[in-house]
Amino acid sequence: MLILPLFLMNIWLTQKPDTGASLSNQIDHPLPQRPFDIQGHRGCRGLYPENTIPAFTEALRLGIRTLELDVVVTADKQLLVSHEPWLSPEICTDENGRDISSEEEGMKYNLYQLTLEQIRKFDCGSKPHPCFPLQKKMSVNKPSLVEVIERCASYAEWNKTGPVFYNIELKSSPEWDGIYHPAPQEFCALLLQVLHDKGILRRTLVQSFDYRILKAMKKLEPSLRLSALAEETVSLIQVVDSLGFVPDVFSPYHAWINSAMISEWHQREAKVIPWTVNDEAAMQRVYDLGADGLITDYPDKALEYFNRK
Repeated sequence: MLILPLFLMNIWLTQKPDTGASLSNQIDHPLPQRPFDIQGHRGCRGLYPENTIPAFTEALRLGIRTLELDVVVTADKQLLVSHEPWLSPEICTDENGRDISSEEEGMKYNLYQLTLEQIRKFDCGSKPHPCFPLQKKMSVNKPSLVEVIERCASYAEWNKTGPVFYNIELKSSPEWDGIYHPAPQEFCALLLQVLHDKGILRRTLVQSFDYRILKAMKKLEPSLRLSALAEETVSLIQVVDSLGFVPDVFSPYHAWINSAMISEWHQREAKVIPWTVNDEAAMQRVYDLGADGLITDYPDKALEYFNRK
């Protein structure tokens, strides 16, 4: 299997209907050929501090073209790239370089109550990560979404790697409304403003576990591609009943997928891109079952494996 050249990828994108995730890192299956999208989870969490500029640019350097990332909202209504809407004591230290206690993380360091400038003072890259021993350590802060888009665009232009695609998760939950983030309508409007301003609407897939986000996005911008994340095994009918429409992508935990599930989604012209696939056996399994891509902490391992195959 080989990564398709960029010009072939663009031909495929223009010929296919504009439904489903923007696909990059196209991998050929000998018979028949089919696209396969390898997405860098939080950039490349296995190699660099998650959701940081170095993680995203390293993923691009490796050959990834779809960056998966998480977005929250700050007190000054900036979109911040962060998995939690608070400072995680697992990866961050306070403004003085001290560890954050579990009691402080959700209250004193609620990111929705802090401005972007205040958040820049926190180091979220120097602490060793217990689950990712190969992750490079460096002093780095949480970037804004605008910063990520601009830096990645500059990197791609300078290195002539082609356009960057995004899979953006909005971190939202009904019990968090007004505490850790605004209500779905406002949250979605903030993101859409950035996507329009930066001209990446057609290169962006928006995903969420909170289906209120997907429904709000559908009303605000019907052309935007949407992905339904799943934390537990759910059927296509359950997802569609909850949303009121078929999402462009269904994204469950990789161990839950099977060929019948994928076939059912494909019959509804939706793609299946599972998370988070980190070992070679699982990578081969999701490919063989017919998935349309995968999300991985180790894009280097995934690209090397499929190229070797």
